[in-house]
Amino acid sequence: MNIRSTLSLITIALAALVQAQTFESNGVRYAVTAPGEVAVVERPIDGVNAYEGTIILPEQVFFDGDNYRVTAIDVEAFAHSAVTHVAIPNTVAWLGEAAFAGAGDLVGVTLPLGLKEVPPYCFAGTGLESIAIPDGVEALGDGAFESCDLLHTVFLPSSLRYIDHGTFDFCHTLAEIYCAAPEPPLAVEDDTFAGLKGIDLVVFDDEVAERYNDDAVWGNRNHFTLYSGAPFATSLLPSAEEYRQDWQQVEMRKPLDEFLAFRIYNEADELVAVTAASSFYLPATDHDAAFTIVPTTTGLYGPAEETIEDRMVWETARVWARDGVIHVSGNHYGEWVNVFDLNGTLRYHRQSYNDDIPGLHGVYIVVVGRYATKVRV
Repeated sequence: MNIRSTLSLITIALAALVQAQTFESNGVRYAVTAPGEVAVVERPIDGVNAYEGTIILPEQVFFDGDNYRVTAIDVEAFAHSAVTHVAIPNTVAWLGEAAFAGAGDLVGVTLPLGLKEVPPYCFAGTGLESIAIPDGVEALGDGAFESCDLLHTVFLPSSLRYIDHGTFDFCHTLAEIYCAAPEPPLAVEDDTFAGLKGIDLVVFDDEVAERYNDDAVWGNRNHFTLYSGAPFATSLLPSAEEYRQDWQQVEMRKPLDEFLAFRIYNEADELVAVTAASSFYLPATDHDAAFTIVPTTTGLYGPAEETIEDRMVWETARVWARDGVIHVSGNHYGEWVNVFDLNGTLRYHRQSYNDDIPGLHGVYIVVVGRYATKVRV
């Protein structure tokens, strides 16, 4: 028997062993991948992937007298399931290809901090509206977010180096990309953003903007309007409520969660998550845990010459900027109008009776009652 045949038999034997060492805990199915480690795998029932609703994955799972560290999510583990929210612990360092593909109800996910790559077709065909890619991720795979029909906002980290072709294919609602990478990530010619247009691309400062402007892909005006922005840094107090028995749900303060990514720190000032989801799940404690939620970045919508109708953000009020003035109009009399700058400083505060707010220059978040939008003045 030659070496290749021997290795093939070993591979088959290991695969069979891993397949045999599977178990379920709290509605999640796991496969043992190494001593003390497991991966989340598909949970088929009657030919259907049975995961649904909110899935909170623990860092460790106990089974048959042993503790296992959750380190991976297998290929197609949640594919075509009915999950809506998935909390992935920071112990997970690897996601399988198409892990969430076709899960059309998935609207919220928080990626682990140790991730290095978002693999091909990982979130293709999901219902995500926004996604924050954490620092450490260096590559986005082929078709990773393909056919995400509702994807509006993407936050890319400083570590990103490569975006494969087709990553955002058919994401026709993609309107904002905030990229912290100081150098333009390598993208596969125009194929990476084929058929997309009207995307606001916000980078850190004017020097970085020049590099992106000179790049063949990122500087393509058919796809992008390029702006230089800055971090939006202000601490917000979260609301927390008990979720199930062992978890508490941390909600981002509305309405800013519709426009920002967040960094979440625990009581020891340790970073526990970077997320664009509207809620996050943390282990419950025996006391009132204090978490600090910090919006990490912001940007702007389109050019000032857009019409009032283009700036409509809800049915009864409109916010837009033109000629150095922020305009607020519509049926919202008596609502409080707050304008924040990029440092989180409140620059304007009063009850509204149709406002013209002069004297501001730059990018601002305008909050009218419960609603917010971003404008460039």
